[in-house]
Amino acid sequence: MAYWVAEAVATLLAFTTITPAILLIGLLLFKRNEIQKVPPPLASLPCVSIIVPAYNEEKTIANTVLSSLALNYPKEKLEIVVVNDGSKDRTKDICEVFEKRGEIILVNQKNAGKGAAMNAGVRAANGEFVVCLDADSEPHPDALMKMLCHFTSDDVACVTAAMKVKNKKEFLSGTQAIEYVFSIILRKLLSFVNAIVVIPGPFSIYKKSILQKVGGFDEYNLTEDNEIALRFLDRGYRIHNCIDGYVHTLAPTTLSSLYKQRLRWNRGNIENCIKYKHLFFNPRNPYVGFLILPMFVASFGAVFTTIAFFLYNFTRNMADAMDYLWRLYMINFDIRPFLSALTLASTKEQVMYYFLSMTMMNVVYVTLSGLLIFILYAAFKHSREKISGYNKFSLPAYLLIYFPMLSLAWCAAIMHHIFGVKRQWNHKADA
Repeated sequence: MAYWVAEAVATLLAFTTITPAILLIGLLLFKRNEIQKVPPPLASLPCVSIIVPAYNEEKTIANTVLSSLALNYPKEKLEIVVVNDGSKDRTKDICEVFEKRGEIILVNQKNAGKGAAMNAGVRAANGEFVVCLDADSEPHPDALMKMLCHFTSDDVACVTAAMKVKNKKEFLSGTQAIEYVFSIILRKLLSFVNAIVVIPGPFSIYKKSILQKVGGFDEYNLTEDNEIALRFLDRGYRIHNCIDGYVHTLAPTTLSSLYKQRLRWNRGNIENCIKYKHLFFNPRNPYVGFLILPMFVASFGAVFTTIAFFLYNFTRNMADAMDYLWRLYMINFDIRPFLSALTLASTKEQVMYYFLSMTMMNVVYVTLSGLLIFILYAAFKHSREKISGYNKFSLPAYLLIYFPMLSLAWCAAIMHHIFGVKRQWNHKADA
């Protein structure tokens, strides 16, 4: 009895994830002519400050600065502020070369984390707009010009870019690259209903006056990009997206680094949900209050119950398999009588029995997978990506094992929060 009750709960939690998928497809179809719509060009170009928080980035900081210098934007209206967040490698030395040539403004501070580094950069910035650029990321030359056009009204606080992964030829980072492509269309669709709840570090543009008005970045938050997005939405501001404002970033290449990254993300998101609990079921922003945040909570419940069912079925099936092997051993593994009894009709009956015996939870997951594959197809189309450029094993891994694998980090984040495990604060600015 308890098993069936638990399965019903899991099915209900899983079903809650179908609703946003259907909404996204509805937005995809209804707004299909607006996804690639380009706002009119700006009458005059504003001064822009690109802020690069950097901690131990000697391998990537030069390319990040060079890509910023290569932007198609008037040089007299563009400044680059690199905040050396107490690096212990050659990051400072490399930046000093650019500083001596007058190409960047270098701010040195003790290691304090990305939020503090960004706030220091904002204080040093002279631009009307400030850009957060992670030190392992490189914007497309036209990205800045395209993104600024999306500040179409005074209440737009931020415009997010379209993130792509540079190292997509490798297996693990290539699998994440597909997730990033999915996020490109996801973030664009959510911008139509002002429901973007994370402002990524790679090349997001802020209106400096609004950022300062709300108090800048939370320097003690594990996921300051999620916190600042929720704060903007809470204060009534809008967050837009530029689907063709491309920026390329590096994704983790080891399971350990990916796990640590997602553990931090998930635990930070949990803490921000608690901090902004008043946004739940708040009619001021119905898509965030009644859909995005509740779905986030429901997804954690679905992860827990799914893993529980997997472990239960695995142990039960292992016991059945051992019993089956024992029976085969008792007949010297002679299965010829069984094979001779098989007919086409009996095989069809077995297939029909399998489909009819599928649980509701399985039906929900199959339906959800179909919806997500449809959205993923649209994501590749609108982001102008070709799957041929990825590691050949990345797409199957993304569809079959990627999210179950990430579920472990979700569960760990919940357990860390419940039991008050000390936060493993990572001062690396772009972690």
